[in-house]
Order: sequence, then C-alpha cells, then structure tokens
Amino acid sequence: MTAAIPTLSVLTTARLTLDALTPADAAALFTMQSDPEVTRYLSMEPMHDVSEAVTLIAALARRAEAGEELRWAIRRTVDVVAGGAGSGRMIGVISLSEPHNPRRRAEVGYGLARDVWRQGYAREAMGAVLDYAFGPLQLNRVEALVYAENEPSRALLRTLGFVEEAYLREHAWEKGRYWDDVILALLASDYMASRH
Repeated sequence: MTAAIPTLSVLTTARLTLDALTPADAAALFTMQSDPEVTRYLSMEPMHDVSEAVTLIAALARRAEAGEELRWAIRRTVDVVAGGAGSGRMIGVISLSEPHNPRRRAEVGYGLARDVWRQGYAREAMGAVLDYAFGPLQLNRVEALVYAENEPSRALLRTLGFVEEAYLREHAWEKGRYWDDVILALLASDYMASRH
C-alpha cells in the first residue's frame, strides 16, 4: 500500500506561524526575491516583476499537489492573530523537497526577508519543520545543499545538529560562475537524541 502524499500542516512556534503560501503573498514574495542580498546565495536571479512571484506561487501549488514539495510561508504570529491562518505579512519561506519518497529523506530550503535577518526566525522555523519532518512525516534524513560561501547558513545548520558530509568543488554553474557546494545532513536519530 502506497503512503498518502503529505499535506501542508500549519506549524507554530513561540513567535511564528508557518502556513500555506497563497496568491495574497505575491507582493511580499516579490519584495523578498527581488532583493539581491536575499537571492545572493540562491540559484535564482532576483525577480524583476511581481508577476514572477504570482507564477512561482502557482508552480509551487502544483508541486505540492503532486507531493513534490511542502513550502510554508513564515509569518510572525503577532501579525496573524487578528486575521487567522494565511493572514499577516510573509517574512520568509521554508520548504521540504521530495518529502514523499521510499528513501524517507527530504531537502530543506529557506529564506527570509532582509529586514528580519539576525532575529532567530530562521532557527525557529527550522525547528518546527524538523519536528514535523522527523515526527509526523517519519523521515529519516533531512539534507541541505548550500553554497560553500554561505557561511551564515552553514553555521545555522551546524547549530541545529547538521553534519557537513561533502564539499563539492565547482558543483554548480549559476549566475555566470562556478560555485562550490556543501552537503549537510541531519538524521532522525541524532535529532531525537539532541531533544532529550
């Protein structure tokens, strides 16, 4: 019997609500993804028009329906309370790619708007997604592929228990140059041990 495709559950932390990315988030997504500093270590170029954000949100909805990706909008709970789930400014996104596979592993990705950097939101959102990945989704392994130059992201992942397993020289050709990549991974057994 094939396991059901996971659906996007609303996740909450002390300060954050992680819920579905909706067409209403297009302007906030565009603002974030048009910032060259935000996209500096992403494989995508900065967006130039809000229509690109609209198109991306629709594509992500199709990927979710196919079980290829779970992507949450990160919102401050204080901004959501009055309007309920799906309301409040989106301050970032976080995803699990391929969460529905027989190997029980997924790749995590995340990004935050620059005006909320260095406030602990990425770590908090990651904690909620890891709890979900190793809990209800019953994944065994969560991986991250990070540009080697992206030391802030590598440091965040290490504080969460991720281990740097491989350094891939000139692994990606993007933005007119080669980039070295680092593969980091966290196993369910290590994550659960660190929680006790």
